[in-house]
Amino acid sequence: MHILFVDESGTAPEPAHAEKSPMFVLGGLAVSEDSWVELALRLSSLKDEFGIVGEIKWRYFNRSELSNHATLSHLSIAQRNEFRRNVFNLIRTHAQGLVLSVVVQPSSAYENLFCTSAEEMYEKAFQAITHEFSSYLARLSINNQSNERGLVVADHRNAAQDERLRTFHHANLTQVHFESHRLVEGLFFSASHLSVGTQLADFIAGASFRKHARSDEEFWNHLEENTSDSLELKIRMLP
Repeated sequence: MHILFVDESGTAPEPAHAEKSPMFVLGGLAVSEDSWVELALRLSSLKDEFGIVGEIKWRYFNRSELSNHATLSHLSIAQRNEFRRNVFNLIRTHAQGLVLSVVVQPSSAYENLFCTSAEEMYEKAFQAITHEFSSYLARLSINNQSNERGLVVADHRNAAQDERLRTFHHANLTQVHFESHRLVEGLFFSASHLSVGTQLADFIAGASFRKHARSDEEFWNHLEENTSDSLELKIRMLP
């Protein structure tokens, strides 16, 4: 069994506010259940090493007032950046699976009629990331001469948004294309502070957002360089 964890960076804006949001990114980390156990244990050890208690989120590390979040208040900027590099070292050396980034430029998406609302933008990005996951499972099945299955865990937003996305995802599962039959059950949600996987997906989304919205490739390159053969990286630009 493989698990795809999904979280976002940036905001999917309504059309009237598209110019204020340069980029919207969904990040995903797909790993086997065995790989997840190893990642969870090593992330716990890494947090202990840096004296971090509680949830880690990409925005807590930014050079702004948010960087004084209590979780990290005892760390200098240099130490926080070193922790982030260590998180990406952990992903690229111990994850066996797929790192995904789906990137949407809101103003272009609305101009090209790719979507008509913020929720539709989120759904289109989510559909792209789950289709990539399904295709990955199909490749694994062929390479391993097996029948690989997966499930999807997304970060909880609010009740109405979660229910809409759950319904949207279920509709996708009833279609025969994109190997959707490889995905088990429906969509699962987890509050990020309770999920190691969605916290790591948040880091992936954050590094991708910085690369595409801020032209700062430092952390994405750190993830990408020397990635093991057992971990694939893929960026998909929409539309």
